[in-house]
Amino acid sequence: MKNATLLLLGAVLLVLLIACTNVANLLIARTADRRAELSIRAALGASRGRLARQLLTECLLLSLVAAIAGLLAAYWTVPLAAIVEPPPLGVQSYSVLNGHVLAFTLAASVIAAMLFGLLPVLDIGNLRVPGPQPSATSRGSRVIRQAVVAAQVMLTMVLLSASVFVAHAFSHLMSTDRGYNVKGIATVSVSLDGTTYQSGDRQLLYFEEVLDRVRSLAGVRSVSATEFLPLDARGFIGGNYGIDGHPAKRNSMIVPVFADYFQTMGGQILYGGEFNDAEVRSGAKVAVVNERFAAAFGEPSQAIGRRLTTAGGSSWRIVGVVKGMDYETDPTIINPFQVFIPPTHPGIFPPATFVARVDTPVESHLSAIRDTIRSVDADVPVFGAETMQQRLNELFAHPRFYRFIIWTFAGFALLLIVAGTYGLLAYTVARRTGEICIRMALGATRSNVGRMLLGEAFLTVCVGIIGGAPLIFWIKRLAGRLMGSAPGSLTAPIAFGALAILAVALLAAYIPARRAMRIDPMVALRYE
Repeated sequence: MKNATLLLLGAVLLVLLIACTNVANLLIARTADRRAELSIRAALGASRGRLARQLLTECLLLSLVAAIAGLLAAYWTVPLAAIVEPPPLGVQSYSVLNGHVLAFTLAASVIAAMLFGLLPVLDIGNLRVPGPQPSATSRGSRVIRQAVVAAQVMLTMVLLSASVFVAHAFSHLMSTDRGYNVKGIATVSVSLDGTTYQSGDRQLLYFEEVLDRVRSLAGVRSVSATEFLPLDARGFIGGNYGIDGHPAKRNSMIVPVFADYFQTMGGQILYGGEFNDAEVRSGAKVAVVNERFAAAFGEPSQAIGRRLTTAGGSSWRIVGVVKGMDYETDPTIINPFQVFIPPTHPGIFPPATFVARVDTPVESHLSAIRDTIRSVDADVPVFGAETMQQRLNELFAHPRFYRFIIWTFAGFALLLIVAGTYGLLAYTVARRTGEICIRMALGATRSNVGRMLLGEAFLTVCVGIIGGAPLIFWIKRLAGRLMGSAPGSLTAPIAFGALAILAVALLAAYIPARRAMRIDPMVALRYE
């Protein structure tokens, strides 16, 4: 959860920087159009520091006005989050007008104004004496604007690549073999805490009665119970277990389960088998371990029949080796060694969950299983009647929502690239009209003018792409630490980001370039 929040915060900051570069480009263009005014002010005695303070003050006022408008827009659009977010996250509430949000907005506005307001200030260093101003922009201001667009492209490429990494990680998360099969499983939870079933014997009697009644229902293939389900480990339960008195190098997770648990969950018994109802009822000291635990003491197939031991002297006979199940939702946590034992200890089952493999559709069996469990003892709280697929969807609602948000940010960044590239080239065409007309008067064709302008846009975008490519390697390492796995090859993210940015940038540049190709040289020069 914390890592995902950091990832989202990084995406927000990237979009903020991309938007700020757009604003900086507009401010530079605005300053260029005011060169005559600023030159007159300088001629009348205004120092460059005074002019810089004027421009920065204007930037600050614009930022504060924009921040207020943004807060109002956010206030009215926040209800849309309840529509976009998945149902498991519907209980979340959002507040825009609180102290933290207001403080962050104010700080971001001031910092953005000071940081990006400096770019137009740099352009006032070569003011001229008042007089006729050239129609073409100065080479210095043009280079600054092109550098700003290249930085915009670089940031967008990083954001797009991060989006691809997140999508790849989510696909890997959903397609991972977790050691069980969620299809066809119905789950219902109960809590024996505070009931009359406090002793171990009474608890076993209650569970045996429930399992017998649910097993007799039509459409139920197998049924079992466990203290907690896979991907639902809220805390570590276990200790240091070993084999034949030799301790393991790491702790093991202990999972109390009833008979037929692996058959019901679709678990894979690799060697041996699982314990049965008779062994659970008689309190037999038997256990099933996962493959990783068995492999720590030699060949996993040789673990059958050996003794699972603890430091206190207790021991269980290993009757089966199973492929490990995922009990942690955090991908950065490596599954510990797992030990599955019968629930023979008193008080081991305050909460528990019954699992039943049923005929499809699973939803049609939930109410019958829930009512059957309640019929055993109406005083026992029964809750959480869901399919295993529904539980899985709830657990992965956050990463699915984060993937959607990241892709939304990436799409918004592409729109900003369109606006930035279009604005740059449109302004360039407007300021270089005289130059373009002279070129055409000297023999340049309309296609030559179009290729010249598109070539400049293409070169600017390529510089940004080349500058952003090395950052992707850093983003890959960061994403690997946050998501717990390597995001995969860099070829796809780099190619995807480059092609997407090139496509939208050239599309945005085509419109002003086409407008330049239609300029009538004589009309434009007459106005010049």
